[in-house]
Amino acid sequence: SPTSGNGTTFSSSLSNGQGYGEIFSHIAVHTTVSAGDIVYQSGTVFRQADADAFASAGVMLGVALADGISAPGPVLIRGVARLGDGHILNEGSGFEGYPVYLATTAGHVDYDAPTGNGDIARIVGYCLDEDNDIIYFNPDNTFVEVS
Repeated sequence: SPTSGNGTTFSSSLSNGQGYGEIFSHIAVHTTVSAGDIVYQSGTVFRQADADAFASAGVMLGVALADGISAPGPVLIRGVARLGDGHILNEGSGFEGYPVYLATTAGHVDYDAPTGNGDIARIVGYCLDEDNDIIYFNPDNTFVEVS
């Protein structure tokens, strides 16, 4: 159970690249992916996602829960996850409860929506614990291409 009887969450006990919720284990994770990276489905492989790539726009996103080894999953597609250390960018511009966007840095999230021409602005979840890079991952199916 992710909570104790008094409502205290155990989220902060998650290690980098750990999470709970809906976990998908049917598609290979590319060898360049590290546990805790935000990933997108590209055909039959999950790869690092970033807001610079239109490929990350309308596809399934997830959080890799293991280093990539060209084997199926596990990838969290919705739930609570501890991203890789430092994977929430611009920590000064957001707090717990704020939405996080797919970042222009591969595998990361950002409090600020990307602003570069051709970038993809897509909310992927909400910050639960900024110091420990823990988010509620629930990617929006809509996105905006910045022009």
